[in-house]
Amino acid sequence: MIFLGLPFCWAQRGFRYVFTVLVMLWFLHTNFLAALSPRYCYYYQPLVILAGTAAAITLYDRLVSLAHRAGNATVARVAAHATGLAVLTLLFLQSNESVMKEYTLSSRGDQPTLMTRMNTYRYDYRGVAEYVKNHFRPGDRIIPGIPHVFAWYAGMPGNYSMDTLLGTKTGYNQLLAQPRFVDKFAGLPVVRNITELREVVSPAHRTWVVFAPYANFEKLSSPSVLDYLHQTGKVEFESYRAKVMLVERATQPKAIAKTP
Repeated sequence: MIFLGLPFCWAQRGFRYVFTVLVMLWFLHTNFLAALSPRYCYYYQPLVILAGTAAAITLYDRLVSLAHRAGNATVARVAAHATGLAVLTLLFLQSNESVMKEYTLSSRGDQPTLMTRMNTYRYDYRGVAEYVKNHFRPGDRIIPGIPHVFAWYAGMPGNYSMDTLLGTKTGYNQLLAQPRFVDKFAGLPVVRNITELREVVSPAHRTWVVFAPYANFEKLSSPSVLDYLHQTGKVEFESYRAKVMLVERATQPKAIAKTP
């Protein structure tokens, strides 16, 4: 809609300003960000709405003006208003995912990756959280992939967070019984290496490790941690892009004392 109204709205200073800002932000966000995320563009989305609405209203006014110039005949007025209403309808339809279904134009149905396809969930956070909640026993420990998301769907918090490549921002809580680094969202103690993971898993009867999303866990975990979990754990539940692994105490490798 913005590009449709561009030839008719360019003379307006406000429209030129909004359009220029949008183009520059689109160019900068596309070429100068190492990683994309939907939240990065939230602050300038209102400019898209303003520019699209301004273009639609301007086109409507131009059509009515043309009808007056044509002699203000009934047929001309009806045609102008009907076309103007069609433009306003198009303004809302083009941003309605449930009607337009632009994702069908993609070679992959789950693209684009900005989570804009309605009624489709990219990761089954709910499924893995409910499974752990239903199978949790006293004495178990939980290491969720995204602590605050797990707490929301499960209705219960996890015990630890894992960041063995030190790839996320973490705080340091000196008020804990054992001061340590904590997750920035839920405040859970952070497991930073294989030694700390063993210390967390060993005292527990069972340890639930929630991989949601699973691909992120594979990419952001150290090889030693991945090998340890694959050797000692068992996948108990799997859904789309999410898994739950259970590590039981009996499966822990036992240290053997060596004679001097």
